[in-house]
Amino acid sequence: MSAVPAEPVVPVASVVPTESAVPAKSTRHGKYTSIAQRTQALTLHAMGIKHSEIEAKTGVKKEAFKSLLRRAKDRGYIPGGPVKEEHVANAPKSGRPTVVTEPVA
Repeated sequence: MSAVPAEPVVPVASVVPTESAVPAKSTRHGKYTSIAQRTQALTLHAMGIKHSEIEAKTGVKKEAFKSLLRRAKDRGYIPGGPVKEEHVANAPKSGRPTVVTEPVA
């Protein structure tokens, strides 16, 4: 006879969070999307995926995606082509830059 374990072995399913599962940072005007989310949204669009599916997978809303696509095209993106970092990079922020000083000894 073979030995039977006292307790049944239960397989443990690992849950891997996706980009859309991570809450987006909120800004004054809306939600902040990461460079990875923007790149993924443009890639899915190039593959012919619908906007509703793109929003479900990446968290990028339809109006935000339209703005993203317009900005990416202005920066040299060709739909269906490769997505470069400069196409989805954050825009430079206005205002006075932070002054970094040496610590006084």
